[in-house]
Amino acid sequence: MSKLRPSKRASAAIAAVLATATAGGYILLPTGEKVPPSVVLAMESLVEPWESVELRAYLDQIAKPPVWTICAGDTQNVRPGMVETRAGCDRRLRVRLISDYYTPLTRCIAGFDKAPASWGAMMISLAWNIGASGACKSTAARLAREGKYRESCDAATAFNRAGGKVIRGLQLRREMGDATRIGEGELCVTGLEMRAATKAPPPAPVAPVEAPAAPITPPHDPATGGPPVALFIGLGLGLALALAAGAGFLIWRRRK
Repeated sequence: MSKLRPSKRASAAIAAVLATATAGGYILLPTGEKVPPSVVLAMESLVEPWESVELRAYLDQIAKPPVWTICAGDTQNVRPGMVETRAGCDRRLRVRLISDYYTPLTRCIAGFDKAPASWGAMMISLAWNIGASGACKSTAARLAREGKYRESCDAATAFNRAGGKVIRGLQLRREMGDATRIGEGELCVTGLEMRAATKAPPPAPVAPVEAPAAPITPPHDPATGGPPVALFIGLGLGLALALAAGAGFLIWRRRK
């Protein structure tokens, strides 16, 4: 049974990013750059919160071999003593996410940009950890190619190990996060639910109730323009009977 479920905080994060998208589907930055929503969502809701941001270069001793690192885990062209600004770190991360992760993912997964941005953000964040090549070869990518995005969200949670052991921090990141950070899987399934809600079929139309038909009054004979024919027949018959009776009375009086 899946451990992933939608959350209000993930919904709010997704809505905030999508609300700034242009008609072309991109996020227009003050610098004039057009950035895919999945990249912005990955950057703001997943990579930066989970990697943290270090403005001064440090030697990452966990990496084998150790590597100089700065900002949100960036190791590219980092030298001892290097210092960055927060804006510089944001630009570093944005450029790398697009060139080294987003672009390769769009090439190995057809329809990447048409998928929910939350799923794309999950894949970008996963690729940041395991490499674009590893993400493209993953079961999560295979399922996405088949259109099985919900199953893809679940499959990505398997990448929670380091050195053959489950790492609690990776497990939280891949699944439902912690008290202050949204998990990749949490964001992924929340976006899928939001998209499904917007595509819900309209309610079935209610059949109109027909009013009972009003009784139809037979129209008058247009030739006469007066009372119905039956009335004239009745009057004529009555007059004939009256005349017959009067004639009979006169004959009886004469005979008498």
